Amino acid sequence: IGFGGIPIQTPPEEAAVGLVRESLDLGITFIDTSRMYTCSEERIGKAIAGRRHQVVLATKSASRTGAKVQEDLAQSLKNLGTDYVDLYQFHNVSTPDDLKAVLAAGGPLEVVQKARQDGAVRHIGITSHRLTVAREAMMTGLFETVMIGLNFVNTEAAEEILPLAREQDVGVIVMKPMAGGMLEKPVLAFKYLQQFPGILTLIGIARQGEMAEVMKIVDAGGQLTDAENRDYAGALAGVTYAYVLGEGAKITERLVFYPSFDETDDWRLSSETAAQAVLSRRFALKLAYILRFDNVPPIGYTSTDTTTTASLVWSF
Repeated sequence: IGFGGIPIQTPPEEAAVGLVRESLDLGITFIDTSRMYTCSEERIGKAIAGRRHQVVLATKSASRTGAKVQEDLAQSLKNLGTDYVDLYQFHNVSTPDDLKAVLAAGGPLEVVQKARQDGAVRHIGITSHRLTVAREAMMTGLFETVMIGLNFVNTEAAEEILPLAREQDVGVIVMKPMAGGMLEKPVLAFKYLQQFPGILTLIGIARQGEMAEVMKIVDAGGQLTDAENRDYAGALAGVTYAYVLGEGAKITERLVFYPSFDETDDWRLSSETAAQAVLSRRFALKLAYILRFDNVPPIGYTSTDTTTTASLVWSF
């Protein structure tokens, strides 16, 4: 597992630096951040001062021109207090146009390849929220790693990315192990991921002791218990109407959800009873993840606003 640099933007700087150092003390050796993560790079730079040799350091640029990527890389090196990064990634390459821009002559990839020749970058990777684009990028043979979302709600990468990564000799970094905060049971989330050998899972932590808790789960290993498998099935089965009927619940003709894309990942919903609201939340779990990170309404459901997904209606 590795340290994900998103959550340390939030706490006071001293606490954030302490979280990174605590993780290093626990044996974490991989740290991922990005120019997009406001103060994350600076905080990581302060935390690893004097310990750079202990860390495989990764950062990213979301820029789509060579000149801007060159600026981003220079700023990242300054922020991180280092003269090289082990892994430099093109951030959120999730559309064909994104990939085309990265690969353009004189563009981002060529700039980073030159930086690799000069020793400022050691390896080059890509991150994506769209598996079709990630696959296309991997097939070019130009990227050494790919970062994708994989968790027990969003499982498609296990079939679409992992076999291809082995075939292409591409390292896989997993983001969103807790489905962007939608999952509430870390034991279930991390035990699910342990069935996939050779992946590196990023853990975003925001409080002292959290990394130790996750490491304890990972170190314990083992397969999901019967009770955990029931929890796993329950979280997934809500996406099928058959499961809803199997619960013996009375479902209204339609349920309306109002997604809020703020930091809390809160989903407000409207239904006739509290019991239906709870059931509806389970039904929405995977759908919410798809909409948030893919921004497209899934087949078989209708949306009153397919552009902004501001109000979604599911009919039965």
